[in-house]
Amino acid sequence: METGNITALADTDSMGTVSMYLAMGWIMAGFMVIIVGSTAAPMVMGLPTLLPLLGGWSSAMSAVVWLIAGPLVGAVHGHFLPLFGVGAVAICSTALFTTIFVRLLGMLAVLPVIAVLMFLGVPASNGAMSIYMEPEMFRVLHEVLPTPAAVESVRSILYFDADTVGTHLTTFAVWGVISLVVVILIDRSRPRRPDAALPVGTEN
Repeated sequence: METGNITALADTDSMGTVSMYLAMGWIMAGFMVIIVGSTAAPMVMGLPTLLPLLGGWSSAMSAVVWLIAGPLVGAVHGHFLPLFGVGAVAICSTALFTTIFVRLLGMLAVLPVIAVLMFLGVPASNGAMSIYMEPEMFRVLHEVLPTPAAVESVRSILYFDADTVGTHLTTFAVWGVISLVVVILIDRSRPRRPDAALPVGTEN
């Protein structure tokens, strides 16, 4: 039986892990902006201010991640526009998901968010290890979690002319929209106090 290499890895990605690390940059950018922002700048965590902030942050950090992976490190060559676009969507979706748990748990949100995005997401990502070598549970999670969607989006863009990106964008959209709806419901059921957005120490 002959084996053919449909798309060879770049010389700078001999282990095939660049897609995972690029995706992890997106996921961490979305996670950290909410975790840090909820503590350092709680006045911007209301949806009217948070959503425009996330739009700018997602775009800026997607460009920064590409800049690091591309021109600075040399692990990625070209593909700026598709990686930038998918990265911005992935960052925003992850941030909205994180916002749910920050609303409910405060800083303890780190625990469930990391559990979903890292402890479950990384093994299910098909990044560090082939998904076909994973237990069945991770194969199921591979189809629904945002971390696998991020990894597979990068791999599709870099090596397969973005053939499956649409499917993964749908995954991000579902997570983002559902997360936004849940945050809205939380805010309506637990209205923020007038002074809740003020930094500690500024109360009259």
